[in-house]
Amino acid sequence: MEAARQWHVHPELRHQLLHAQHGWVLRNLPNSAAWLSYVSSTSDGGATWQTRRFSKSWKDVVLAMDSVDPQHGWAAGWGGIFATRDGGLHWSAQRRHDQLRATAVDFVDLTHGWVVGEDGAILATSDGGATWRAQHSGVSARLEHVSFADAGHGWVTGTSFSEDYSETTGSVLLATVDGGATWRLQDPGTKALVTDVSCVDAAHCWLAGTTIDAGGGTPTGGVIMATADGGATWRQQYATAEAGLSALDFVDVTHGWLLAYPDSVLATTTGGWPANSQQSALGKASPIPWREAGLLSCLAHWTRACDGDEKG
Repeated sequence: MEAARQWHVHPELRHQLLHAQHGWVLRNLPNSAAWLSYVSSTSDGGATWQTRRFSKSWKDVVLAMDSVDPQHGWAAGWGGIFATRDGGLHWSAQRRHDQLRATAVDFVDLTHGWVVGEDGAILATSDGGATWRAQHSGVSARLEHVSFADAGHGWVTGTSFSEDYSETTGSVLLATVDGGATWRLQDPGTKALVTDVSCVDAAHCWLAGTTIDAGGGTPTGGVIMATADGGATWRQQYATAEAGLSALDFVDVTHGWLLAYPDSVLATTTGGWPANSQQSALGKASPIPWREAGLLSCLAHWTRACDGDEKG
């Protein structure tokens, strides 16, 4: 909870919590005529932040980052794939500009990691990024999010577009049990546009989704889908008509954080289910009442976290 209360929400923000004290934030902000990437890190639960500019030009903008400990992290985007071994003080290129246009990266340890991108692209490494090899996804969608629970079990989400790329046609959810040697499609159980995925073990995963109006541009609500059987079945855990849901991050089967449009942070300590439900059985979802509690707006099992200013 304390870590979540300190997150500063920004529309172009990606975040990762290593545990209650250590976290990273990636932001892409406009600078003159270009966008630049900035990486912030905290080691005290968000009380203070250290921020460094990552990119020197728009060509080096990164869209995603991941880390396995406070020192080792990876970033990926238009400029390629980059790595740090000193907590973000210095970054080295592992793979420079190419046609990948990476959108997401996920590592489960110091050696095993995956990067996804445009046109169904998936790259994998088993040596910490010294070499990357392509995996066959079987789709042509823009893959946007990846979450591996271990070196074998992983999930990828993406968005399909019409032939002329003028409109979205739906979401794609892929799963693997062999480290990406083979990928198979799963049914996410929702028509919402899936905006993020977070998995903590081979069984437990969560999806965030946003419903879009008929015109295709304005978020009209959001849903959280959850599975406790590795994606064989997904059940709606939470739904709101107030805002779209843009990102979520779970660190174990009970503790998770969620970003909602335009500027809300939600947190749970019960895996997102009512405290008296059987989480492992994915208890039946029920409406979640809001109540105001000073600076916090509380849910029965999701708590709205306070927005805090970035420091450092």
